[in-house]
Amino acid sequence: MFRNPTEQPCCATPNGNGCDQQFGGGIDVPSSSYSGNHNMDVTDAQLASELNALSVAERERVYDDVHGVAKAAEETPEFVAIKTRQLDEALSKIPKLRRQALDRALFLKPSIMADVKFKMMFLRHEHFNTTQAANRIAKHFTHKLEIFGEGKLVRRITLEDLDERCMNILTRGSMLELPNPDRAGRTTMYFDLGKFEWSDSPAMFRCFWYLIMATLEGEAAQRKGVSQVGFVPSGPSEGKMLHLKDVLVRAGNMDCLPLQQASVHLCIKSPEERSSWMSFFISWIRYSLGKQARLRLRIHFGSSVETKYSLLTFGIDCGDALDDEHAELGKAELAREWLMRRREAERLQEEATERREAESGVVLCPKPNDVLMGRGRPFRDFPGNHKWGLLIEDYVERYVNCETKFGKTCLSMEVVKTVHEYGGRFLQQTEGGWQVLDDAIARDKTLRAFRPRIMAKGYNGEVADKDRSKRMKRT
Repeated sequence: MFRNPTEQPCCATPNGNGCDQQFGGGIDVPSSSYSGNHNMDVTDAQLASELNALSVAERERVYDDVHGVAKAAEETPEFVAIKTRQLDEALSKIPKLRRQALDRALFLKPSIMADVKFKMMFLRHEHFNTTQAANRIAKHFTHKLEIFGEGKLVRRITLEDLDERCMNILTRGSMLELPNPDRAGRTTMYFDLGKFEWSDSPAMFRCFWYLIMATLEGEAAQRKGVSQVGFVPSGPSEGKMLHLKDVLVRAGNMDCLPLQQASVHLCIKSPEERSSWMSFFISWIRYSLGKQARLRLRIHFGSSVETKYSLLTFGIDCGDALDDEHAELGKAELAREWLMRRREAERLQEEATERREAESGVVLCPKPNDVLMGRGRPFRDFPGNHKWGLLIEDYVERYVNCETKFGKTCLSMEVVKTVHEYGGRFLQQTEGGWQVLDDAIARDKTLRAFRPRIMAKGYNGEVADKDRSKRMKRT
């Protein structure tokens, strides 16, 4: 949205319609055609302050990013080794109160500390500032725990992890990865704000998380960043506006993702582009983006054709996504093709993980239905352990009424088989991961797990009487 002093307007018309928002005076201070609104005055002042605070090199970096001519940092093996080691040191210095989710993640998946690819995502985003990268990693796990829960804290989020509401958002083409990269070879993400489920912001941001992390699986997206295009076909209705604040507050939590937003484009088709609601809407969009993305924001007003050609001046080809004719069918087809590619990629990733675990005998990451063997709250709070505990409670009465040790052993084995049936495994922590226990050990662990639950249910006296009567019969 900001123009370098030497930059010429990309698509200007005398009356300002159907073009990028332009700036006057020959300096990088934004002026708004709708600056009469107080909220926009405040936003423009903040934008001007942020831009003027940049050094010449930083301004050039913003300009180069927006136009796709920025160069990625050189990454030699020696440089990467030094930075990952410094990142480990920075992670160890994060205060305890801000690293609770991180510690939980390290407990579940100790191999994170050895995962160079994971660390490089955050280092590249922070331009190899290790302290900032460490803080972002801690925030990443904190927000992931809030959004997806502990069972998915250290696992790659896949389409199988998204519920029906999320899949409806994705299949409609509300947000997707366009098939054509921009002029610089960067991935282009497309968001149709008119199709957003404003009243269901949790589902929307689970989709947003999935899309971003799926895009970042490619090293090119990490090094070059991505281009983002948001399309606003018309102003939000009054009902949607009521949910806008909650949506944008949640959007602020997305700064935990290591996404380099190289350029951000907002295409507004509304004929009321200078109305008060649009001023309010753009103001909140600017605030929600964060400083780095806000500096790279460009706003395009006009028809679908006008905004489409305006984007081409920035090297972005949206294809038919912005076309009026057959646009809905085209976006749905793009979404279907993208989801098919994602499912195939996730299937191959899962097969590769299973092969590595089979060869090494070590499970790198527990699944939500797995049972973790150990004492203490870290084990007790895991979703698979909680589910296992509820299953045992269902068998307590049968266990108490069972007269023989063999019968109780059979009941424990029945519990183990039920866990296997719903996809769970019994795991013991080992160096670098988890080891799958055989059924005999799992059965014995389950047998011992009955005792505290029997006492908790008040069967203690009855069990003691039965044991006493058995001893008397033996004598």
